[in-house]
Amino acid sequence: MKRSAKINTHTFGAVIGIGVPVFLMLAFWIWQSDGEGLITFFVRELVAKGVLTNVISASIFFGNLPPFMILCRTDNLKAARGMLGVTIVWAIAVFIIKLT
Repeated sequence: MKRSAKINTHTFGAVIGIGVPVFLMLAFWIWQSDGEGLITFFVRELVAKGVLTNVISASIFFGNLPPFMILCRTDNLKAARGMLGVTIVWAIAVFIIKLT
């Protein structure tokens, strides 16, 4: 099986689409937290200030756009489709969080 065939799957795209934004949100927590716990930081700092959806949206946009463009450019369209599906789910989640 060629390496491209292993990468060109919906599952690979979904893993990238979930993993990269979560990694960026964790990096934001490490950068901004001043030693607070993860849950405490997200509740106290982000939810209280009303910027949780902004952080999630920025993580999704800046995290998923470069891999998506690379997958499209290298003709790994199934993986790109998996990333796009996860990005749509992220967008729905952000919309629901914003409404509540």
